[in-house]
Amino acid sequence: MIIRLRFGQGLPVGKHKGKNRHIALAANAILLPMAVMFYVLGVWCLASDLNLTRPFTVTGVLSHWQVSMLVGAALHYAARRLMRYGSRVSGKSLTAETQNSTT
Repeated sequence: MIIRLRFGQGLPVGKHKGKNRHIALAANAILLPMAVMFYVLGVWCLASDLNLTRPFTVTGVLSHWQVSMLVGAALHYAARRLMRYGSRVSGKSLTAETQNSTT
């Protein structure tokens, strides 16, 4: 017994690169402030460990300044990569195009 499934015509696959650049830029807009927040938590926790500020109120894994700084650095790296991906136009970055147009 042979069963044939017939599917309708789907959406055509785009052949151009960078179909999700707007999503990458939106994710960058969210990740970058989160990275800054984790950097601030890390500095606050470090200052608390050095008795420069009041005791740090966060408990758990994020109560260590090394973890907060590491998470902040990872988010910052991800945001930077997304920004580079989202701002490329036809294989060139926007900064390279603006430098060429000003000279």
